[in-house]
Amino acid sequence: MRHQVLTLDSADQDMSRLLGIPLNAPVGCLARSLKTTEGALLYSGLVTYRGDMVQLEMPF
Repeated sequence: MRHQVLTLDSADQDMSRLLGIPLNAPVGCLARSLKTTEGALLYSGLVTYRGDMVQLEMPF
């Protein structure tokens, strides 16, 4: 089972320093998990992207 959640936020002091962006600049926080059919966790990750690098595409 794959699951991911994209949250739009603003950069705090650490994020802005590490990403080289202004304080409170937009960021995209992506949480991902991958589990087996039995529910065992295979992968879990939390990634923060600069706002100018986020693009969301989906069918409608």
